[in-house]
Amino acid sequence: MRPRALHILFFLAIPLWAMGCANTVYPPAHVQEPVSVFVTNYGFHSAIMLPDLPATDGRYVEYAFGDWGYCAGNRSHPQDAVGALLASWGSAFGRRYVTFKPGQEYPVPKVSLPKNAFAVTVTRARAQRVVNALNARWELHAKTAVHIDSNDVTYVKDPAHYGIFNSCNRFTADTLKELDCEVDGPAIVSKFHPGCPTPPIRAVAASQPK
Repeated sequence: MRPRALHILFFLAIPLWAMGCANTVYPPAHVQEPVSVFVTNYGFHSAIMLPDLPATDGRYVEYAFGDWGYCAGNRSHPQDAVGALLASWGSAFGRRYVTFKPGQEYPVPKVSLPKNAFAVTVTRARAQRVVNALNARWELHAKTAVHIDSNDVTYVKDPAHYGIFNSCNRFTADTLKELDCEVDGPAIVSKFHPGCPTPPIRAVAASQPK
Protein backbone atom coordinates (compact mmCIF):
# COMPACT_ATOMS: atom_id res chain seq x y z
CA MET A 1 0.00 0.00 0.00
CA ARG A 2 1.31 3.48 -0.86
CA PRO A 3 2.36 5.87 1.96
CA ARG A 4 -0.37 8.34 0.99
CA ALA A 5 -3.01 5.64 1.33
CA LEU A 6 -1.62 4.66 4.73
CA HIS A 7 -1.90 8.25 5.93
CA ILE A 8 -5.48 8.44 4.70
CA LEU A 9 -6.40 5.27 6.60
CA PHE A 10 -4.73 6.60 9.74
CA PHE A 11 -6.61 9.88 9.70
CA LEU A 12 -9.88 8.12 8.94
CA ALA A 13 -9.34 6.00 12.04
CA ILE A 14 -8.72 8.96 14.36
CA PRO A 15 -12.39 10.10 14.48
CA LEU A 16 -13.48 6.57 15.35
CA TRP A 17 -11.11 6.45 18.31
CA ALA A 18 -12.06 9.99 19.36
CA MET A 19 -15.79 9.24 19.31
CA GLY A 20 -15.20 6.08 21.31
CA CYS A 21 -17.63 4.16 19.14
CA ALA A 22 -18.47 0.84 20.72
CA ASN A 23 -19.56 -2.60 19.58
CA THR A 24 -22.76 -4.03 21.05
CA VAL A 25 -22.96 -7.79 21.56
CA TYR A 26 -26.30 -9.58 21.51
CA PRO A 27 -26.30 -13.22 22.73
CA PRO A 28 -28.09 -16.00 20.83
CA ALA A 29 -31.86 -15.95 21.21
CA HIS A 30 -32.02 -19.69 21.85
CA VAL A 31 -29.33 -21.48 23.89
CA GLN A 32 -29.01 -25.17 24.68
CA GLU A 33 -26.69 -26.43 27.46
CA PRO A 34 -25.50 -22.90 28.23
CA VAL A 35 -21.89 -21.95 28.90
CA SER A 36 -20.36 -18.54 29.45
CA VAL A 37 -17.75 -16.96 27.20
CA PHE A 38 -16.09 -13.69 28.21
CA VAL A 39 -15.19 -10.65 26.13
CA THR A 40 -12.11 -8.93 27.58
CA ASN A 41 -10.92 -5.36 27.01
CA TYR A 42 -7.29 -4.39 27.62
CA GLY A 43 -7.54 -0.78 26.44
CA PHE A 44 -6.77 -0.77 22.73
CA HIS A 45 -6.88 -4.53 22.52
CA SER A 46 -9.70 -7.03 23.00
CA ALA A 47 -9.78 -10.81 23.26
CA ILE A 48 -12.20 -13.61 24.05
CA MET A 49 -12.13 -16.30 26.73
CA LEU A 50 -13.85 -19.60 26.02
CA PRO A 51 -14.35 -22.69 28.19
CA ASP A 52 -11.61 -25.20 27.34
CA LEU A 53 -14.12 -27.87 26.38
CA PRO A 54 -14.51 -30.77 26.90
CA ALA A 55 -12.53 -30.22 30.14
CA THR A 56 -14.68 -30.01 33.28
CA ASP A 57 -12.26 -28.24 35.67
CA GLY A 58 -13.32 -24.64 34.94
CA ARG A 59 -10.32 -23.95 32.72
CA TYR A 60 -10.75 -21.26 30.09
CA VAL A 61 -8.62 -20.48 27.07
CA GLU A 62 -8.13 -16.91 25.86
CA TYR A 63 -7.31 -16.30 22.21
CA ALA A 64 -6.18 -13.07 20.60
CA PHE A 65 -4.94 -11.90 17.22
CA GLY A 66 -2.27 -9.23 16.72
CA ASP A 67 0.85 -7.96 15.01
CA TRP A 68 3.89 -10.23 15.42
CA GLY A 69 6.37 -7.45 16.13
CA TYR A 70 4.08 -5.78 18.65
CA CYS A 71 2.95 -8.93 20.45
CA ALA A 72 5.89 -11.32 20.20
CA GLY A 73 8.76 -8.98 19.32
CA ASN A 74 8.43 -6.67 22.33
CA ARG A 75 7.96 -3.63 20.09
CA SER A 76 5.09 -2.03 21.95
CA HIS A 77 5.59 1.74 21.81
CA PRO A 78 2.75 3.93 20.48
CA GLN A 79 4.49 4.35 17.13
CA ASP A 80 4.82 0.57 16.90
CA ALA A 81 1.07 0.20 17.43
CA VAL A 82 0.33 2.69 14.65
CA GLY A 83 2.83 1.00 12.35
CA ALA A 84 1.30 -2.40 13.08
CA LEU A 85 -2.18 -1.19 12.19
CA LEU A 86 -1.09 0.44 8.95
CA ALA A 87 1.78 -1.72 7.69
CA SER A 88 2.15 -4.98 9.61
CA TRP A 89 4.96 -7.30 8.50
CA GLY A 90 3.43 -10.38 10.08
CA SER A 91 0.63 -11.59 12.34
CA ALA A 92 0.51 -13.37 15.69
CA PHE A 93 -2.11 -15.68 17.17
CA GLY A 94 -1.93 -15.83 20.97
CA ARG A 95 -3.23 -18.30 23.54
CA ARG A 96 -3.23 -18.51 27.32
CA TYR A 97 -5.11 -20.56 29.88
CA VAL A 98 -6.99 -19.19 32.87
CA THR A 99 -9.03 -20.94 35.58
CA PHE A 100 -12.53 -19.66 36.31
CA LYS A 101 -12.73 -19.98 40.09
CA PRO A 102 -15.90 -19.90 42.22
CA GLY A 103 -16.81 -16.37 43.27
CA GLN A 104 -15.10 -14.68 40.32
CA GLU A 105 -17.04 -12.52 37.87
CA TYR A 106 -14.77 -13.71 35.08
CA PRO A 107 -11.65 -15.91 34.75
CA VAL A 108 -8.89 -13.75 36.25
CA PRO A 109 -5.40 -14.11 34.66
CA LYS A 110 -2.29 -14.20 36.85
CA VAL A 111 -0.79 -11.23 34.99
CA SER A 112 -1.97 -8.59 32.52
CA LEU A 113 -5.53 -8.22 33.75
CA PRO A 114 -8.22 -6.79 31.48
CA LYS A 115 -9.66 -3.36 32.21
CA ASN A 116 -13.09 -4.93 32.07
CA ALA A 117 -14.82 -8.11 30.95
CA PHE A 118 -18.36 -9.34 30.54
CA ALA A 119 -20.07 -12.67 30.02
CA VAL A 120 -22.10 -13.84 27.05
CA THR A 121 -24.14 -17.03 27.30
CA VAL A 122 -23.90 -19.36 24.30
CA THR A 123 -24.68 -22.95 23.39
CA ARG A 124 -22.13 -25.49 24.63
CA ALA A 125 -21.89 -27.42 21.35
CA ARG A 126 -21.27 -24.23 19.38
CA ALA A 127 -18.59 -23.14 21.87
CA GLN A 128 -16.85 -26.50 21.57
CA ARG A 129 -16.75 -26.25 17.77
CA VAL A 130 -15.23 -22.79 17.98
CA VAL A 131 -12.64 -23.88 20.56
CA ASN A 132 -11.68 -26.86 18.41
CA ALA A 133 -11.24 -24.62 15.36
CA LEU A 134 -9.13 -22.06 17.24
CA ASN A 135 -7.00 -24.78 18.82
CA ALA A 136 -6.37 -26.27 15.37
CA ARG A 137 -5.44 -22.83 14.00
CA TRP A 138 -2.91 -22.33 16.81
CA GLU A 139 -1.47 -25.85 16.65
CA LEU A 140 -0.93 -25.58 12.89
CA HIS A 141 1.96 -23.17 13.55
CA ALA A 142 3.04 -24.44 16.98
CA LYS A 143 6.69 -24.70 15.87
CA THR A 144 6.87 -20.90 15.73
CA ALA A 145 5.65 -20.49 19.34
CA VAL A 146 7.08 -17.69 21.48
CA HIS A 147 6.03 -17.30 25.12
CA ILE A 148 5.84 -13.80 26.62
CA ASP A 149 6.16 -13.83 30.41
CA SER A 150 4.75 -10.32 30.92
CA ASN A 151 1.27 -11.41 29.84
CA ASP A 152 1.63 -15.22 30.03
CA VAL A 153 0.59 -15.55 26.39
CA THR A 154 2.17 -17.92 23.87
CA TYR A 155 2.09 -16.57 20.32
CA VAL A 156 2.47 -18.41 17.04
CA LYS A 157 2.82 -16.90 13.59
CA ASP A 158 -0.46 -16.64 11.71
CA PRO A 159 -1.04 -16.32 7.94
CA ALA A 160 -3.99 -13.92 8.24
CA HIS A 161 -3.03 -10.32 7.50
CA TYR A 162 -3.18 -7.93 10.48
CA GLY A 163 -4.31 -4.36 9.93
CA ILE A 164 -6.70 -1.65 11.01
CA PHE A 165 -9.66 -3.41 9.41
CA ASN A 166 -8.56 -6.91 10.48
CA SER A 167 -7.27 -6.41 14.00
CA CYS A 168 -7.74 -8.13 17.35
CA ASN A 169 -11.09 -6.39 17.64
CA ARG A 170 -12.32 -7.78 14.33
CA PHE A 171 -11.17 -11.22 15.50
CA THR A 172 -13.18 -10.81 18.70
CA ALA A 173 -16.28 -9.77 16.74
CA ASP A 174 -15.90 -12.60 14.22
CA THR A 175 -15.47 -15.18 16.98
CA LEU A 176 -18.62 -13.94 18.70
CA LYS A 177 -20.49 -14.30 15.41
CA GLU A 178 -19.21 -17.88 15.13
CA LEU A 179 -20.78 -18.40 18.55
CA ASP A 180 -24.11 -17.31 17.04
CA CYS A 181 -24.03 -13.84 18.60
CA GLU A 182 -24.88 -10.62 16.82
CA VAL A 183 -22.34 -7.77 16.93
CA ASP A 184 -23.48 -4.26 16.11
CA GLY A 185 -20.52 -1.95 15.42
CA PRO A 186 -17.44 -1.49 13.22
CA ALA A 187 -15.20 -3.74 15.38
CA ILE A 188 -12.31 -1.32 14.94
CA VAL A 189 -12.05 -0.32 18.61
CA SER A 190 -11.86 -2.59 21.66
CA LYS A 191 -15.00 -1.24 23.31
CA PHE A 192 -17.50 -4.08 23.39
CA HIS A 193 -20.50 -4.07 25.68
CA PRO A 194 -23.51 -6.38 26.15
CA GLY A 195 -26.73 -5.47 24.45
CA CYS A 196 -28.70 -6.87 27.40
CA PRO A 197 -27.75 -8.17 30.85
CA THR A 198 -26.20 -11.65 30.64
CA PRO A 199 -24.88 -12.79 34.05
CA PRO A 200 -22.14 -15.42 33.94
CA ILE A 201 -22.94 -19.01 34.69
CA ARG A 202 -21.46 -20.15 38.00
CA ALA A 203 -17.80 -21.10 37.72
CA VAL A 204 -18.46 -24.63 38.96
CA ALA A 205 -20.89 -25.27 36.12
CA ALA A 206 -19.26 -23.15 33.43
CA SER A 207 -17.74 -26.06 31.53
CA GLN A 208 -19.96 -28.92 32.56
CA PRO A 209 -22.96 -30.20 30.60
CA LYS A 210 -26.27 -30.45 32.38
